[in-house]
Amino acid sequence: MRKQTLRIGLVALLCLITAAATASVDIEKERKSVVKKCETVSKLITQKGLAEVKNIINNPHSEFVGAESYVYLMDLKANILAHPTQPKLIGRNLLGLKDPVTKKPFFTEMFETVNKTKNAKGWIEYHWAKPDGKGGFVLNEKGKKKPIMKRCYYVRKGNVVVFAGFYIE
Repeated sequence: MRKQTLRIGLVALLCLITAAATASVDIEKERKSVVKKCETVSKLITQKGLAEVKNIINNPHSEFVGAESYVYLMDLKANILAHPTQPKLIGRNLLGLKDPVTKKPFFTEMFETVNKTKNAKGWIEYHWAKPDGKGGFVLNEKGKKKPIMKRCYYVRKGNVVVFAGFYIE
């Protein structure tokens, strides 16, 4: 009886692991996608100028907004220049912003690197409210924005930092 119960438990555990693996984000695919978005936007800044690119990025229906990711722009002091899903952030300085889960500032160290290196690029992770694709956000059981782990790629282009990220659930 114990062996049968153990086998049933093991099978159930394996089913849960398999289900979780198949339902999770394809991290490699998302990594490639956000890197490509950042590189494309960086080239557009050179070709079209920052003012036009800000208009493109602020459009929530642009090619740089997808189901799982979007591009946003900041200056070298961590002021938001363009953001397609949260326009209220435009003009705000996020340097001291703390991760709602870890309570640690997540932009400070990255911006130290960005300001020292003209061709800076890399990855950061932090928790952030995930857009729901309907103009709102994914909510927790209490009806509040649910912070979800976000992995962001960034690249410095002149005096602008181009970001694109994806959520890991």
